[in-house]
Amino acid sequence: MIVNGGMGSVDFSSLDGIIALYENSTPELIAAGWLHYLAFDFWVGCWILREAKSKKIKHLWLVVPLLATFMLGPVGILLYEVTKLFLKIKPQDHALSNHK
Repeated sequence: MIVNGGMGSVDFSSLDGIIALYENSTPELIAAGWLHYLAFDFWVGCWILREAKSKKIKHLWLVVPLLATFMLGPVGILLYEVTKLFLKIKPQDHALSNHK
């Protein structure tokens, strides 16, 4: 994906594109970007764990989605959703368990 606009042409689909994005940045901006990625990974990982606990999903099923979340961000969320589909956990299962 190449984005044109205030940042010029930025290619978010390759490592070279990300490196180019930060090439002319200050250390403070690079640290802010890195912190943003870490915060996303941490928040999503915590959300996956909380939801899996409420749906009684065993931790072993979470290893791959959590690693993917740490390494690839949104791919981990997708893998978690696929895991729920594989385990045949319905979205309404969570809502019903809160009303008991």
